[in-house]
Amino acid sequence: MSTDAEISSITKPTILGREIGSVPCLKRSLLDGIIGGLTIGMGYFLYTSNGYKSSRLAMGSYAVITLASWFNCRMKWAEKEKELMQFKDAMTIRKSADKNSIDTREV
Repeated sequence: MSTDAEISSITKPTILGREIGSVPCLKRSLLDGIIGGLTIGMGYFLYTSNGYKSSRLAMGSYAVITLASWFNCRMKWAEKEKELMQFKDAMTIRKSADKNSIDTREV
């Protein structure tokens, strides 16, 4: 059976020293590119029966779909991060304003 030491020694796939799971949008973009490239390549092969052109089209469409999906996802992720930072700033300002104000209500 597997021990805890063996399980923890299993390395996860990395790209440029970072785990794939920790890079925002990378997993989803790679999957979109693979599925899109296979679909376009197989569809073109079924239509023309030309393996050379269909494989070139599959690789090209894989690259284009992966990059387009990644840039689109990263843009949305950056917008969400910006909104989150604005919200955090507003909350700290609100918190400091509440601390500095004197409650004049009578109980």
